[in-house]
Amino acid sequence: MNIIKFYNREKELDILDRVKKPYLAIIYGRRRIGKTTLILHHLRDKEFLYFFVNPRKSESLLLREFTQLLKEKNVIEEFVRPKNWEEFFKIIFERYEGVVVFDEFQWFERIDKSIPFILQRYWDMYKKPNIVISGSIIGMIKDIFTEEGSPLFKRGDIIIKLKPFDAKTCFQILDDLGIEDLERKFEFYLLFGGVPYYYRFMEKYDIMNIEDCIKVLVLDENAPLRNEVEEIMKEAFRGGYRTYLSILFAIAEGKTKIEEITGYSDIKPTSLMPYLYDLIDLLGLVEKQRIGFKKKYIYEINDFFHRFWLRYVYK
Repeated sequence: MNIIKFYNREKELDILDRVKKPYLAIIYGRRRIGKTTLILHHLRDKEFLYFFVNPRKSESLLLREFTQLLKEKNVIEEFVRPKNWEEFFKIIFERYEGVVVFDEFQWFERIDKSIPFILQRYWDMYKKPNIVISGSIIGMIKDIFTEEGSPLFKRGDIIIKLKPFDAKTCFQILDDLGIEDLERKFEFYLLFGGVPYYYRFMEKYDIMNIEDCIKVLVLDENAPLRNEVEEIMKEAFRGGYRTYLSILFAIAEGKTKIEEITGYSDIKPTSLMPYLYDLIDLLGLVEKQRIGFKKKYIYEINDFFHRFWLRYVYK
């Protein structure tokens, strides 16, 4: 039996439910924040197609999988086989009237850079079906939809940046899991922050205290979150992920000024800033904060779990 239910996204649901059809909706936010859960909750009583853009799969395999889903949903006949993305999107726009979801849309940029332009052309021509796009690499999604000159600039009828839950909502989740003591609630919140995905593991593994939580979910060899941060970095930055991890580790260890980060991570000052901007703008994991009235800044990790993982797992 699932104890954890759908929490605290009423405003976002109201926007999605209220907008007139046809609509193009963009929902973005950090990984594990609940974008897919929100979308599927919105579509619970609607006809929809759901496509997950997996960056680890080849273009031909992804196109075959998407085509198979069209057949399973009776959008196309068994003998129809789109040869390319142009034909695939033409089928979607000419034959389907429900809602089409592309989850982690930004990875199309790795698969075929022309796909956002194809989508733009068919959306401008047909204005149907309803399209919902989600993405967790924040900077890439913003570049596609909010930057002037980008293929889908000003096409979004709805743009939702999904944020982490506040402490009140997380405490409500913990109440539903049977954890009522305020001090214990703070312990879990200081580990997982406002990321709903992590609390679901507490239900799945019957976690009731912070010691078990850290051991079973994070530190054990086969713990489900043992490689969490490393996998996020690998997915976002591929072969260069270790450099980003070393920068995050330096910040987690309290090295928050540029000269401290470069010294601790052994990266040249002239090379550091592009990496920092990626962590700030692409992933939204690092914040740049001004020190008083001076033109000096420090850099801090804004996610509780990433800080913990870097200090106690990566270390």
